[in-house]
Amino acid sequence: MKLRLTIILTLLVSLTFGQEEFPIYDQISYIDKFDQVYKDDQLVIESPFAKADLSFPETFNWENRKVEKVTYYYSKNNINPTFEQNDLSNKRYINLISAFPQLGNADIEWETAVQSGCSTDECAKQLFHGFVIEFTKEMTGLVPEFQSVIGHDQLHRQVFKIDPNQQNVVKGKNGTMVIIPENAFEDKEGNIINSKVTISLKEAITLEDIVFGGLHTMTSDNQVLMSKGMIEIRATKGRHQLGLRDNKSLTVVIPTKYEEGYSYYNGEESEEGLKWNDPVPVTNQLATVGINERSAKLIGARFEKIRYADPVYEGDSLVAIKIHHWERDQLVTREDVEDHAVSNTRLHYKIVRMIKHWFRTNKFEERDLHKRIWINTCYRFPGLFGFARKWDGMIWRYNLSDPEMANIFQMNRMGWANVDCLAHLKNTQKTRFNIDLPNSEQYQELSMNLIIPRVNSMIPGFKLSNGNWSFTHGEYEDKVPMPRNEKVFVMVSGKLGDQQYFNIQEYKLGQKDINPITINEVSREMMINMIKNTF
Repeated sequence: MKLRLTIILTLLVSLTFGQEEFPIYDQISYIDKFDQVYKDDQLVIESPFAKADLSFPETFNWENRKVEKVTYYYSKNNINPTFEQNDLSNKRYINLISAFPQLGNADIEWETAVQSGCSTDECAKQLFHGFVIEFTKEMTGLVPEFQSVIGHDQLHRQVFKIDPNQQNVVKGKNGTMVIIPENAFEDKEGNIINSKVTISLKEAITLEDIVFGGLHTMTSDNQVLMSKGMIEIRATKGRHQLGLRDNKSLTVVIPTKYEEGYSYYNGEESEEGLKWNDPVPVTNQLATVGINERSAKLIGARFEKIRYADPVYEGDSLVAIKIHHWERDQLVTREDVEDHAVSNTRLHYKIVRMIKHWFRTNKFEERDLHKRIWINTCYRFPGLFGFARKWDGMIWRYNLSDPEMANIFQMNRMGWANVDCLAHLKNTQKTRFNIDLPNSEQYQELSMNLIIPRVNSMIPGFKLSNGNWSFTHGEYEDKVPMPRNEKVFVMVSGKLGDQQYFNIQEYKLGQKDINPITINEVSREMMINMIKNTF
């Protein structure tokens, strides 16, 4: 009866999914052999050589455990070229899913690692065959000792599978949207990737996320930043990291309030943690994105009609005209429409003549846009391209339904990105703000951070030669400009042996030069709750 039930179940699953739909074929990598170093946050399910049977644990509690990745291992050699490896792999996968249906979750990353280091069956029989299931560290429930609460690994890693041959949109659980152009990725040899790619995304949008992620808001030259959200995005093929091709970029939409003056910063890993550099101003318009209709629908963008041209004044002087093409903006200056430079604008001569008139009179006339200009102007209508001979001075373009809650920028490399501006706190004066932690020398792995909630800033502290802690640029700097009476928090963590000590305490800047703090023994759950209840 048991054999009959297994055969029926295998047939049902096989009919439901074709081989190409099994996730074990999403990412395939080749290794010499699998080094069987098992970790506490893994579940290992072994299979005999050349058989589909799986050795399941007698009991296993899935409560409070979230699967992050499953890796399937098998061996390959050329001794028996007619061996139906795909059939065997399919049966193993079906047996695994039959026992653990929760592994069918689309958020789980899958990889197949083919061990090709053996040339004989005798050698291959010594290798591991089967599945290794990895759990997210913050939800394993497997490790009895204290696990880290603060760090990049504590941010939820979201996994997406995409077809790189078409434009894709990745949407994070906290609202981040990433538009990925077609044929965007290459491997380290420069080969274009045209089969399935795994995208991983981490979001740190709120102050709570920033604190849990241990993400300091400091530039590479130690200037304090105010953050509107950070992300980490990676692309992999099998075990290999992928990069963006030179002519490709990702369009990222961070769902926080747009304000002028903010920029996108690249994140660089350093011994002190992430440092942010190379700022580029952000926008809240999709004007520079060659977005298709499918992607527009996924991110909630809509077509809207806008004026073809807008003036740019400095005082009373007309210094430029901003031309709105459907896919981008173009800034045209007085010099651009001089006779020798007209061809560089790529604009029709009648439009150039109109712009020249505006510069000559130092006045932008909106009514000029509504005159009939008998030229072939390419329009973009919802769902079709077309040509029109009557021009009403308006163009169609995509825009977000709520552009005031969007910070948009182009990423030209994979990794960390941050929407920030240099901190411009009001009512500042040079202030000494030091922290006194009694008996600090007895703690191991001691760290201290200053957190300014109003501007989403987290600044690392350092220990002074007198034993106190400071948040300046170095011991040489005793005072720094700080806003008086600003509410801030100091977060301290350290260890005594295997036990964690921790505290978060509120202060008002400028009230005392030296401020005392103590830390107490905590459990992991207590530490998490203290952070959540504070931020």
